[in-house]
Amino acid sequence: MWSARKEFGVIGEPIFIPRVDPLNYDPNQGPLDEDDGWVMTQLYDARNHATQFVVLDAKKLDQGPVARLHLDRHIPYGFHGTFSHRVFK
Repeated sequence: MWSARKEFGVIGEPIFIPRVDPLNYDPNQGPLDEDDGWVMTQLYDARNHATQFVVLDAKKLDQGPVARLHLDRHIPYGFHGTFSHRVFK
């Protein structure tokens, strides 16, 4: 288990990304183990009013993120189902 509480963060809906060999990729073959892959989730950083996307090793969630994508702005909760006529730059 991994928690974003220490970072004053709130996570969004996670997604599982299976680990595959890109050189020998077969779309009919999934990961070797059920948890062989990554978990990616949106993390709202309340201290900085910014959003990160964090990637965790699904077999080692307790070790924390293996990668972070820091965005310049925050993304509102529920962004995947929300649309706006305004363009943010």
